[in-house]
Amino acid sequence: MGRWESFLQIHESGTDRTAIANLVPLGHKVVIIGATYAGCEMALFLKERGREVTIVESLGQDNVAREIFLCNRMHLLKLLEENKIEILTNAKPLKSLIKASC
Repeated sequence: MGRWESFLQIHESGTDRTAIANLVPLGHKVVIIGATYAGCEMALFLKERGREVTIVESLGQDNVAREIFLCNRMHLLKLLEENKIEILTNAKPLKSLIKASC
C-alpha cells in the first residue's frame, strides 16, 4: 500500500489528526494558497506541529473564511492572529510561477 492510499484510509476512518500529519511530509515553512475555512484550519493544524505558516489569498481580508458563520469566522481569525499566522491578501501570482506549474 502506497503512502497516499494510507493517507486516504486514515482520513476516511476519522483516525487522529496526528497520524495524517506523519504521512504528509512538509518542510518547516509552509504556504497555503487560499484562505478558505479549510485553508485556515490547515494552517492552525500545521502551526500546532511547529511549522511556520503563511496563508496567501488573492482577494481581500473580507474573503478570509467567508463561507462560515460570522461568530465562527471571528473566532477563527482570532486564533490565526494569536498563533501568529500571517495572511497575505490581495496577492497576485507571478507569471513565471504560473508558467512553471503548467
